[in-house]
Amino acid sequence: MKKNIGYMVIIISIIIIFMISNNYGNKPFEHLVADEIGDILLNTDFSDVSVRIEESEHIKVLSRLLKRIIIQEEERPNKYEVSMIHFTLNMKDGNKIQLSLCNPYLLIDGKSYKMKYGAGEQLRMLWYQYIQKSLVETYN
Repeated sequence: MKKNIGYMVIIISIIIIFMISNNYGNKPFEHLVADEIGDILLNTDFSDVSVRIEESEHIKVLSRLLKRIIIQEEERPNKYEVSMIHFTLNMKDGNKIQLSLCNPYLLIDGKSYKMKYGAGEQLRMLWYQYIQKSLVETYN
């Protein structure tokens, strides 16, 4: 009887750990290395303005934010959502990673995921700062 209770406690513990880990989500960029990124192109659906980030310090900042993103499950955003903002990571090895953001959705190379709030909002704010800086430099 005591053996059975011990086994049940172990099984219940494993189930609880499994449920918690599934709710926590996945960090798709946790192994991203900033030094492997050649440049990052920022653009959007609602404007023809684009910005290319080539400075290593700026790439490191964006890389740190991407590492904090947590996706939960694959999901399709509503087609009528606000236009998306885009990040194209041009890797030094020739590969590209296309990210499209419309909080709380993140498309990674065309696959759509729901994100946990936080890093996505910070990424959006940083995107706007780069675009705004580019517009100011263009029109001054």
